[in-house]
Amino acid sequence: MPNAPWALFTTPGPGCPLVSREGELPVMVATRCDAYGRYPGEHPWETFVRRLSATCPEYAALWEGGRRAARSPDKGLPPRSGGREARRASLSPAVNGMPECRIVPYTPNDAESRRRAEWLSELRAATG
Repeated sequence: MPNAPWALFTTPGPGCPLVSREGELPVMVATRCDAYGRYPGEHPWETFVRRLSATCPEYAALWEGGRRAARSPDKGLPPRSGGREARRASLSPAVNGMPECRIVPYTPNDAESRRRAEWLSELRAATG
């Protein structure tokens, strides 16, 4: 199941690329709960929820909690970015005609964060 929720919930805490795992994952599940409301009982959704819930008790608890989407916290670059945190804001608009799909662009909050994001991009490009 190669998608963002599967990857983020099955990656152990230290390896998770989110800075605020505790803040962002509940919002991600709540957003999926909202989208699920349009597809109750559909096999792909039921299968995904059942498999990820069986794999990750944290996801199962959040899904069963039925929390509704709230604003996601400000995001920073992952800790392994050389200790150079960069504050970012994001939007999460739906794709027209596909409300369960999201496009999440991240925008640096300030000039220093922009420099740090550029540094990380250069580092990733250099290391392949």
